[in-house]
Amino acid sequence: MKTTLDIIFLAQTGVDLVVDASSKTTMDLKLIIDAVVKNGAHITLKNCNRKTTMDLGYLCKISPKNITIDLS
Repeated sequence: MKTTLDIIFLAQTGVDLVVDASSKTTMDLKLIIDAVVKNGAHITLKNCNRKTTMDLGYLCKISPKNITIDLS
């Protein structure tokens, strides 16, 4: 599993990412999403059922067009 800093480094390249949301804190995900948005990429958050609806809403407001939430 990659660290948050590793994922941010990859996000800074502009690559689209898929991240397991259950393994990261909401604040870690915010930092990752900020890097993704800044570099014009897209992120898919998987395993989101462990996050509260409030946390997911907070993350979605950062940039809804750059985020996909997988609730399957």
